[in-house]
Amino acid sequence: MDLDQIPTPPKRLPVDAEAAFEAKERNIEFIQAAEEVISAGDALMAKNHDSGPKQKEFHTSGHPRTLKYRAEVTAQIFELSNRRMLLSKIIINYHDTIINFNPAAEYDPTKPETMVSMIMRHRGAREGDKPNGENGNEALSAKAMVEEMRKKLDQDGNPIFTEEEIATAVLAVDATYPDVELGKDFQGAEFKKDPYYAELTKKNPDLGKFIDSLEERGITKGIKFTQPHLENLLENGKCVPEEVLAMAMSDLGGCGIMRPEEFFEEGNSEFRELYSNIRKHLAMLTTDKSKDKERAIAVKAMQGWMNSQARFATWQMIRFEKIVYLLRENGQIKEEDEKDLRDYFSQYTSNINASLDRVERVNKILGEERDEMMGFVYMAEQMGY
Repeated sequence: MDLDQIPTPPKRLPVDAEAAFEAKERNIEFIQAAEEVISAGDALMAKNHDSGPKQKEFHTSGHPRTLKYRAEVTAQIFELSNRRMLLSKIIINYHDTIINFNPAAEYDPTKPETMVSMIMRHRGAREGDKPNGENGNEALSAKAMVEEMRKKLDQDGNPIFTEEEIATAVLAVDATYPDVELGKDFQGAEFKKDPYYAELTKKNPDLGKFIDSLEERGITKGIKFTQPHLENLLENGKCVPEEVLAMAMSDLGGCGIMRPEEFFEEGNSEFRELYSNIRKHLAMLTTDKSKDKERAIAVKAMQGWMNSQARFATWQMIRFEKIVYLLRENGQIKEEDEKDLRDYFSQYTSNINASLDRVERVNKILGEERDEMMGFVYMAEQMGY
């Protein structure tokens, strides 16, 4: 917006008109400042993730664009003002700007298992978060965001973003920090042992029926990803700023929103980012006939990942039910809001069923394939390589 085009006010205005003009001027300053911060976040994402030695497959500069669409719909449900919507866009653009990680162990031809070494991200928003606490990626991303927001001053030299807005933005980035429950056997946590399970299935019997149907297929648990800095607040009866909810629910709740093919690709790209050696040595794996051990190990890792997706989505469906339940209990949303959220986050069961069908189809084809090379090529294609 060209500030030179703003008309100069007369020297004397009625009090109400003068106040209205000042309010409009402040709003214009906020919009311009917010757009500048958003653009700075775009640039930082591209610089850190789109090229170079730390190039990403999943966390590219396209990731925030996807989340912005999701958050806009969620924000409309929460009836956020334009100012708060702009704050949400700032949060989305910055929440993954810093992703430091330990690279995967280099592939060692004498140790074929190193083909599936994984990168280890430096997660953490606050002290006690694993593994990097207040020096983790979420904390550093929030710091970069706050630094950019604090640069923005109005024509009188006053901060454009309020301390409350900055605190809300930091909390929203904190809320994206994921904790994980692996279970005693490292195969995940049991769905029916969630502390809220009985209450959630009482409120929504269809949830219990669906979990029972999965149990009949031998699916009772999975790796459980949570957002403790959001969930702890809700569990303690606290109201959470809607900007925080829009960010957190969009970031980890995509499997409730996306169509199956989109869900598959999001999971595939995350796999390709974590298992960087497969991507790095793909030419060798698809041409060198002596690397059957490496191919078999890579295929097993891809099958395991693919098999985990339905379980991951099941836990996210349970978490969605928990979040909605607590929001209602805390008086933060009404019945119509809950309905709108359910209408939007309505794809959990279809994505879970599609994932299970995908695993069955892929395993059948792999079982019929006798050539190790062709089996690997087929599986790599399924994973988006």
